[in-house]
Amino acid sequence: MIYIILKSLEMIFKQGKLLEKYMTTANRQSDPYQWFFPLGIFFGLAGVVLWVLFGFKVLPMYPTLPHAEIMTGGFLTAIVTGFLMTAVPRFTGTRSAGPIEKWTLLVVFLLMFVTAFRPDRIWFHLGGFLAFCLLIRFGISRLRVSVFKPGPPFVLVAFGIFSGVCSFGLLLAKDFYPLPSTFVYLARMLLYYGLFFFPALGVGTQLIPSILGVAVPVAKPIGATPFHQPIGRMKVYFLFLVYGAGLFFSFVLEALGFFFTARLLRAVLVSAILFIHWHLHRRPKPIVLLTAALWLSGWMMFVGVWVVALWRGFAVHGAHILFIGSLSVMIFSVMTRVVISHGGHNPQVERNSKALLAMLIFFMVALVTRVSAPLVPNYYFHLAYAAFFWIAGVVCWMIIFFPKIIRK
Repeated sequence: MIYIILKSLEMIFKQGKLLEKYMTTANRQSDPYQWFFPLGIFFGLAGVVLWVLFGFKVLPMYPTLPHAEIMTGGFLTAIVTGFLMTAVPRFTGTRSAGPIEKWTLLVVFLLMFVTAFRPDRIWFHLGGFLAFCLLIRFGISRLRVSVFKPGPPFVLVAFGIFSGVCSFGLLLAKDFYPLPSTFVYLARMLLYYGLFFFPALGVGTQLIPSILGVAVPVAKPIGATPFHQPIGRMKVYFLFLVYGAGLFFSFVLEALGFFFTARLLRAVLVSAILFIHWHLHRRPKPIVLLTAALWLSGWMMFVGVWVVALWRGFAVHGAHILFIGSLSVMIFSVMTRVVISHGGHNPQVERNSKALLAMLIFFMVALVTRVSAPLVPNYYFHLAYAAFFWIAGVVCWMIIFFPKIIRK
């Protein structure tokens, strides 16, 4: 399996030429997704391969903590950074990310990558805290001079960035001082679930209904300015503020020990967003590979959040319905749309790409394998097999789409 990954990466980089082009993008105009999508993918591969190494007894330690932190603090955060630094200037009508902004965050993520496997987590937590502080600085600098105001769903994205600062800040404080277990639990809830739900629901509400062809047309108000919106639109901003506050409160409730109430509240809020704003109950128009994958990711989020809420003894395993079936499928599907649209590539690829289909199949096999792991005798081998299938899906996607990230 390691041989397959190495050979695939060797083919993708073509003896280092693509890597050289990737690292010298500061000398030309490039989009942030070209910097941070590749880094996020490598975080994901590094975080998942731990289970393969552990399952086959190459790795002596049980890798739960580094795996979880690398997947949310590295894989998810790097890709969200690439998306936001590309999208926010377009949504606000402001200048694109400059070389200093991109290089600074790149250095921070590289610090996190090289320290991701250390037993002490100080440097990884420090890197995560700095990354979110830099994202806040980037966002505020654009909002202050914005021509357009980001849509109401971006309120949830703001909650996601706030969750990142809080989670890494609390974990960094724990590295130096003993914290009450409630604060540590809250930090991990925000890191593992806050960084998933807030960006996924915020960005997803903004983009996915349009991609699926189920978005309800909204007439543009006459005479509206970025910070003077009609009353109806302000109500929508307030509604998403309520969603965000409710989700954040659910994490606080769970940290205080109210597990069932917190998870039930979270399931209700997530379901409301999925059906009221994503129109998940409507079939995509048209049904092609990309729309089917995004529609599936939405249903997996719905199923996963209710399994976690109603089946406490199975919550850790059921959570992978969220992380594999929803998050992974959604991330690589959205990355596909970003790479194709921003890179000027043939849009037909997202309709019938065999690589996208193979990725989806491998992810679903990985999901079934991971969720069924507690039901089989060889539990740790089953975790390794699930990790292998996830990696196989990513490699299939990379073979076609990784070169498209680099070349526009």
